[in-house]
Amino acid sequence: MRFTRHDALPYALALVMLCFSYLAYASSGQRSGGMRTAPRLHARTPALGEACRLPVGKQMEAVKAFAKMMPVFKHDRCLNCHGKFNVLSADEHTGAGAAKESKLDPTTLLTVSERNAFHKPCGNCHNQVQGKGVRPELTTNVVISGWMLPPPPMRWVGKDTEQLCILVKGFEENADSFVSHVASDHGEVQFVKAAFEGVRGLDSESIDLYDVVPEPPPGSMGQLIAQGTGWARLVGDHWKDSPECGCVLPKIKLKVEHTWVFDTPGGVPSRQASDARFEVKLEPYGEDRPNYFQGQISLERPVDTKVPASCRATTSVKERWEFNALLEPDSGSVKVWHTQLSDEPTGEIVCSQGGGTARMNADPGALVGLLGAGEMVIPLDSTRRKQASFEGLRESLAITVLAVPEAK
Repeated sequence: MRFTRHDALPYALALVMLCFSYLAYASSGQRSGGMRTAPRLHARTPALGEACRLPVGKQMEAVKAFAKMMPVFKHDRCLNCHGKFNVLSADEHTGAGAAKESKLDPTTLLTVSERNAFHKPCGNCHNQVQGKGVRPELTTNVVISGWMLPPPPMRWVGKDTEQLCILVKGFEENADSFVSHVASDHGEVQFVKAAFEGVRGLDSESIDLYDVVPEPPPGSMGQLIAQGTGWARLVGDHWKDSPECGCVLPKIKLKVEHTWVFDTPGGVPSRQASDARFEVKLEPYGEDRPNYFQGQISLERPVDTKVPASCRATTSVKERWEFNALLEPDSGSVKVWHTQLSDEPTGEIVCSQGGGTARMNADPGALVGLLGAGEMVIPLDSTRRKQASFEGLRESLAITVLAVPEAK
């Protein structure tokens, strides 16, 4: 189909109107009939900063507190609606035929009216869900009620605890809004209550017809409210510090640069050298050791081996680096303890001369370092270097503190 300039204008306007229609669906507005204005329900609320200013100890408590809710969030009464269950599949859903009548796809972005149209047949069976809400759509308000799937941005399938925490936190304006959601669904359609009833919002006739046995999430709704309130209060005023604040364990990030050169004049090899650069994240020890962090990394680093022209060498070495760190808030520094553990080099040196070939293993003695174990006190956002040399071995180590959480 080919559009002229005059054809394109109404087409563009239609697209704009469709966008406004979805945006209207995505956030709540003034309620008619004296209903209160609820927090925005399906619009992401942007964080105000990149750093979480919540003290390390509180961050750790918050991460553990959110994890307590995961058995409920991962239960079928919650997860089925949040993306696990395919209502359009006849193999999974008895009402798939009715769900297809609207010819709408709930996994795509729909307007409020389209969502109502899609979910209308659901009430034939899932008719025991209480409450209603109102959403603005262009120039009018649209009432929502009854059994509904969350919109696509609220799909939970495939998300781990950290990802799910960041997602649900991002859809709430603040801690109070999250508590309101868990406790009362913002005073609107009572999906959380229906989940704990465990019968999928079905009426008694449908329960008998399909032999449905109540399967509520573990615990009680009261316990979930208490857990959600506990987590939200821990995050508190730091709700918008960063998306990860209260969801992801705080970490110290280090950049490490390690170089060594071993010269053996007249030997084979006459020189071996290796340069390794990597970053490593250190996680908290635990609540019993506040401001202490630990981490490790394994790597295989190539070794540049200098041999005579008639020889060739392929050599590498496997290492494991272990780090412990103490965040010292008074001095504004990080004390880092480091340990380097190396295996013997792998590879060989092959020399050809006079029609013959000689092979030898790489020399493990070349990799006995001087700086593999020790400690450094490093000011924040800066680098500390140290060097050493002994009988042909020259070695340097530099550690930079790239990021730290707020100290307790």
